[in-house]
Amino acid sequence: MPIAPRDATDLPSAPTVAELIRHGARAFERAGLAFGHGTGNATDEAAALVFHALDLDHAEAESAYVLRPGAAQVERVLALFAERIGRRVPAAYLMGRMWFAGLEFEVDDRVIVPRSPFAELIHAGFEPWIDPAGVGRILDIGTGSGCIAVACALAFPEAAVDAVDTSADALEVARRNVARHAVDDRVRLLQGDVFEAVGDARYDLIVPRSACPHCGAPILAHQNIPVVSWLLLGGKCANCKARISPRYPIVELATAILSAAVVWR
Repeated sequence: MPIAPRDATDLPSAPTVAELIRHGARAFERAGLAFGHGTGNATDEAAALVFHALDLDHAEAESAYVLRPGAAQVERVLALFAERIGRRVPAAYLMGRMWFAGLEFEVDDRVIVPRSPFAELIHAGFEPWIDPAGVGRILDIGTGSGCIAVACALAFPEAAVDAVDTSADALEVARRNVARHAVDDRVRLLQGDVFEAVGDARYDLIVPRSACPHCGAPILAHQNIPVVSWLLLGGKCANCKARISPRYPIVELATAILSAAVVWR
């Protein structure tokens, strides 16, 4: 898709950072862009691109808004806006980075943009559902960029983390992020489908996939319960209708029956 032309007719000759953000937000809204890959609205998306293009610190946003970038910097910002509109790709891919659980990660189109609700659970140590002190081994299924695996490794500094994905390309991105956050001594990256790569390993905490591996659509909480998902969705992704392997609900149902039998006895 061609890059959209740059329209700066509503910008002053020497715009401030705040004026650039407002300009970008208006352009995004006129273009009918969709959001949700790290930002939730046009203003936040424009701000992310402006701060990236100008290499500004989000922690110093208040003082940054009044700055007046030079002509070359303004041109860089407008080029990013035009590319975002013209190519219709998430801002994270244009920036090559995104934040998850307060951490910065490298991303590109080989992985899904980090946006999982597990960030809040990780910060809370998954309490009150588990005792963080008892977590020694963690499995991250469908790791993608490795953001959940890395965040878990940092939240549980005594735990070993296995991160599994079917994609070798995704694991290469994850490998860079694991090294970036210096947790390569505790995060093991494995290629395979769900449990096939880990053999008979046992875990204290398993973090399920948070997006469909076929289309990247977020998987809602109730859809991460395989039996419920199959009953509600007929064994298909709610978004792209791709088939979901029946092994997940079968294993879950068998586990539930066995657990109930043990409790009953």
